[in-house]
Amino acid sequence: MRISGVTEAVRDITMSVPEEGVVSAIKYDVGARVGKGKAIVILDSRRQELEKKRRRLIWESKVELEAAAKRAETLRKVAETSEQLFESTHSLSEEEVDRQRLEYQLAAAERDRLAVEEDREELEYRIAVENYERRIIRAPIDGVVVKLERDVGEYVEPGQPLLEIVDPKQCYLVCQLEERLGRSLKKGDQVDIELRAAGAPVRKKGRVVFASPVVDQASGLFEVRVEFANKDGKIRPGVPGTMLLTVADSPTEDAP
Repeated sequence: MRISGVTEAVRDITMSVPEEGVVSAIKYDVGARVGKGKAIVILDSRRQELEKKRRRLIWESKVELEAAAKRAETLRKVAETSEQLFESTHSLSEEEVDRQRLEYQLAAAERDRLAVEEDREELEYRIAVENYERRIIRAPIDGVVVKLERDVGEYVEPGQPLLEIVDPKQCYLVCQLEERLGRSLKKGDQVDIELRAAGAPVRKKGRVVFASPVVDQASGLFEVRVEFANKDGKIRPGVPGTMLLTVADSPTEDAP
C-alpha cells in the first residue's frame, strides 16, 4: 500500500525581532549556510553600544571601593592597637578607644555599601550588554537561510517575520491515512518510504515519530509523521513522498 505525503524539515524556524529597529547589516544572504549562534541580521544599535561602554567603564572603575577598603583596614588596625594599649597600659582613654572603634565601623559600613554598589553596577552593565545583544539576530540552529523579509535600511517591528532558516538534514514525511489502514502504526515503528531526488526515486528507512490519536471528522483521516535522515541534503523539504505499508487482509468470519 502506497500512502502519499509531503516532506518537511524537522527544524524550520521563522524568526522575528524582540524590539523595533532599522536593519543596519545583513551578514548572510538567502541560500547561505550559517552556523548556530552566528549573527545573520543586525539592527541599528549605536545607542545601545554607547550605553554598554558607559556601564562597563562605571563598573570597572573600582577606585572608590579600593580606597574605602584600604581606609577600613587601616582603621581596623588602629582600633585593635588602641584596644590593646587600653587593656595593657591604660595610656589611652576609654572614650578614645570607643571613638576609634566607631570610626572603623563607619569605614567598614562605607566599604560594604560600595561593594553592594559595585554589584549593582555590574548588573546594570550586564543588562546593557543584553539590550545590545537583542539587536543582533543570531541563528538558533545550523541551517540554510531560505527567506529574508527586510533589506538594509528597512524598518522592522516586533513580531514581524524577518527571516526563515531551515536545517534540511533531518526531515519528516507527513501523510494522511485512513484509520483502518494506519491503526497498527505507533510511535517508534520503522517504515519504508520513497522520495524523489533530482527526479529519481530514492528509498529510505524512516521512523514514526507521531501518529495522531485524533481522526479528522470531515475527511476520516489522521496524521502520521515519519522522520528520516537527509544528511546529504539530496531530498529538498517540500517534495512529495510515499510511505510504503504492508496491510494485512482483514480477518473474515467462517460461513455458517
